[in-house]
Amino acid sequence: MKPGGGGCIHIPPAVVRRGVPTTLELELSAVYSSGPMDRRIGVVRCYYRLSGEAAYTATTMKVISFDDRTLVVRGTIPALSWSSSGLLEYYFDFRFDGHPNTRGSEAAPEARVPIE
Repeated sequence: MKPGGGGCIHIPPAVVRRGVPTTLELELSAVYSSGPMDRRIGVVRCYYRLSGEAAYTATTMKVISFDDRTLVVRGTIPALSWSSSGLLEYYFDFRFDGHPNTRGSEAAPEARVPIE
């Protein structure tokens, strides 16, 4: 296997609407092919919370497409209550070729999206 990198593409929604589930997609890629990406990437999770809450809640992302260099996953954050306000914060984690990876973190989330 050749050493090399990859990438992640995620475009956060402009807003999260109260009472409506929020769908998120993440595309993971590898520079070099060494087998189908669904075998190279472990479970992808999204951790989310309302800004100011202490704990994150996890949701598992589902594979929607893959080939030897890319894998696209999609997940849904359940509808937020009508009393929710502020920002929704979230980040992703997964294993790539057995190594832990994150996109964002608890300390610095991938995205902070306004709730409307």
